[in-house]
Amino acid sequence: MGVKQYFKEELSERDAQVLRLVVRYYVANAMPVGSESLVRHSNLQWSSATIRNIFARLEDLGYIEHPHTSAGRMPTEKGYRFFVNTLEDFSVHNDDAQAISGFHFETPNSETLFREVSQLLGKISGQLGLIAASYTSAGVLHKIELIPLSSTRILVVLAIRSGFVKSVVLEVQSGIPAEKLEIVAQTLTERLHGRALSEWRNYFDEYVRTSESVEASIVQMILCAPGLFDDPFDMQTIYVSGAPNVLLQPEFRSGEQLHNIMELIDDEPSVAGVLYEHVPAPDTVAVRIGSEHSDARLHSCSSIAAQYQWRDVTGMIGLIGPTRLQYDRLAPLVSYLARTLSSARE
Repeated sequence: MGVKQYFKEELSERDAQVLRLVVRYYVANAMPVGSESLVRHSNLQWSSATIRNIFARLEDLGYIEHPHTSAGRMPTEKGYRFFVNTLEDFSVHNDDAQAISGFHFETPNSETLFREVSQLLGKISGQLGLIAASYTSAGVLHKIELIPLSSTRILVVLAIRSGFVKSVVLEVQSGIPAEKLEIVAQTLTERLHGRALSEWRNYFDEYVRTSESVEASIVQMILCAPGLFDDPFDMQTIYVSGAPNVLLQPEFRSGEQLHNIMELIDDEPSVAGVLYEHVPAPDTVAVRIGSEHSDARLHSCSSIAAQYQWRDVTGMIGLIGPTRLQYDRLAPLVSYLARTLSSARE
């Protein structure tokens, strides 16, 4: 049974309408809503008594709850999930589209672009804006440098065309002449310039088989360098913007929740984990609500993420905020920004 069909069979149209209104009210006001307030603010034709009966049914089914100190109701994670999975209109809001259209995506430097796009998303959404940029398989080589640091240490620098630079220090047992390092670096750059990283290993293997012993040993060391080519997160950069937005959210004013989200911001692997926990199909978004995250620090948060590809960079773009997110606006926003960034790759 599909998700929408499940909700449809469990809830009547009247139940669904009231639940959507509860979600919208709570998202807008950060306060539980009572039956009389809902009637008054939503121009419903039903009486407060009818709304209270619907509230009771929705609460029994786990879609809403009410704090002990309030007679009003607020959505549960199940209520938010209903709201997200039954969205009908997924078009980006005009103001958000205009803000994105005024941004200049034309830049040869990926680091500058992604930092500014994460800032743009944080500013527009009022939440944490996130981007993960991965260069592992699609990255295209610009230049290789081999720099002697000492008689037993060599700095390997890989410059990717989109602006990403990866460096690793290799430990060697005996000194290698600087002229040999220069020859190998120049040869590799000439042969691999413009090729994707996914093609490098085969060429390195061939080089080792056909080159002189000293040059072959240098390439073999580069090929075996820990994490240089094989670790997908080792050639990935994370950009997080909008940390001050966290302080504006009522949910993050308590010590524990604020500590959790600020700790997460400083933990790049965890941020990457949020974005890649569920990779959606192209042109769709993944929405995770509260305890749907595997990271317990995010059980009071929601995340929205989408895939993008910009030139030879692939990655994820998204945001993190409280579960009280404006899903009907922010999910289309993330999707639209991912598509716009992807279309700017040429």
